[in-house]
Amino acid sequence: MVATLTATARADLGYVDLNLNGVTPQTTVGVYRIDGAGNYTAIRNGDPAPVSGQAWIGQDYEAPLDVNIYYTVRDPLANNAVIADSQVVNLASGGQPWLGHPGKPSLNFRPTIGSFTPGTRASRAAIHDVIGRTFPVAQTLRRSSLAGTMTVRLANAAELDAMHAILDDGHVLLMRAPSNWVGLGNNGSRYLQIGDAEFVPLIRPLTDGRYTATLPWTEVDRPAGLAQGGVGFRWIDVTNRYTSWLELMADNPAWSDVIDGVATA
Repeated sequence: MVATLTATARADLGYVDLNLNGVTPQTTVGVYRIDGAGNYTAIRNGDPAPVSGQAWIGQDYEAPLDVNIYYTVRDPLANNAVIADSQVVNLASGGQPWLGHPGKPSLNFRPTIGSFTPGTRASRAAIHDVIGRTFPVAQTLRRSSLAGTMTVRLANAAELDAMHAILDDGHVLLMRAPSNWVGLGNNGSRYLQIGDAEFVPLIRPLTDGRYTATLPWTEVDRPAGLAQGGVGFRWIDVTNRYTSWLELMADNPAWSDVIDGVATA
């Protein structure tokens, strides 16, 4: 049996669904995203990915928007030999960005961005006046990453709640922008640490949920760690896949396996 890897773009939920079948005898594999420039990125929860019943199901919630990409599965115990490649997919933005939580993708949502400043790269330098010299001496370090501000327009109480929820634990966030946003680089994706968030009501706050959130950001490295609880993961998805508790427990030794492994309808 030849292993197959199927990639399905879910533009409505902002992720790529991955379905690997026919893997033997491997018990773990590495799953990677490859963009048009040939850059390899390990999929969160896919490095390594546990194989059960010769199969693995996962989602890529950090796939760039409006960019042709494909996925490859490698064998970590055989010099990363190719096990299977997917077809090329394109996760369409529909002209809207996604603001995501890499660790809790169920919090991902599509905000209305009022503005997104290109950012400033702060200098890391010290200037010293030296006795007996006309010119001062400069000590320099590599410049810091970009830092700027974005404003988010929140149209109702539900969007306001979604903004608070994604900010609550202070985790690094991921902004994925449509292809027509120029100057963002990295296929339109940036990992951002959000500073002090300011919420300004657009009308009387007791009777209306419309706010503008001003979010200072600093671009940071991709955070480590796993993702749990993806968009659309519900109990109905569990019951659609498993007919009994015994079947559920046989396929999922821990609750985290249930969270990570249930494919959405």
